[in-house]
Amino acid sequence: MAADRPSTELRRRARHYAPGDTDLAWTRITRWRALLASSLESAPFEPVTAATVTAERQHPGADLLAGWLAHALRCPVARARSAAGTGLVSVRLDRDSGPVDLVRTDDGADTATLSRVGSLPRLVALHTPTPAEALADELRRLDADEVYAAALCDGLPRVRSGGSRTEAVRRGDVPEGPAQVDPAGRDRLGSDRLADRPPAPAGTDDLEAHVEHRLTEATRADLRIHADGTALAGASPRRWHDGSRRSWPTGAWPTSV
Repeated sequence: MAADRPSTELRRRARHYAPGDTDLAWTRITRWRALLASSLESAPFEPVTAATVTAERQHPGADLLAGWLAHALRCPVARARSAAGTGLVSVRLDRDSGPVDLVRTDDGADTATLSRVGSLPRLVALHTPTPAEALADELRRLDADEVYAAALCDGLPRVRSGGSRTEAVRRGDVPEGPAQVDPAGRDRLGSDRLADRPPAPAGTDDLEAHVEHRLTEATRADLRIHADGTALAGASPRRWHDGSRRSWPTGAWPTSV
């Protein structure tokens, strides 16, 4: 069901964007955006001079993350390519005093290391949401997401190619791998036990359970593939994408959220 070239599909979607459009690939990078934003909220208070996002070639979440950085920071942003199947690998934010590096660990634990000047590297939880969690999060917010729109329509066209990860490492543009951290606290960092994760709104469990049930029941007849990615079945004012051309009819989901 996924598009053969999600990155190309994102750029097509930017040309046809309408307020209310969203993408679950955007929801899945919420934790990455939060960690990067918080890393700039303490000294040294310096502007970011450049940024590089490293991920496999066809990764819409990484493309949107790069677009968000380009729009928010107004600095050069590059998108480096890692090997197929590696997913979203790392983000580097360059500053005069030294870089901020957020690098996914390679042990499958859904964690990353966060390194910056003036503090020891630390292990952070990523909490990559399941499809049901991502869709439930979007259903709680039915107004237009202006930050997503800016990342897609304004930021993404500003992102340049950063070449391969190997080349970027050789140039010193991206970290070679996760930082060395004390693994003693790993057991306390399970992605379902984020100490700084906000409490779930009332009814969260019921909503996620309903979404999970409907996702399980979904058949090919429940989904409509759009050649141009610009129209949702039933002419719904809200279009749901999943990093591809796939959309869900709004009637398949609860609307009183």
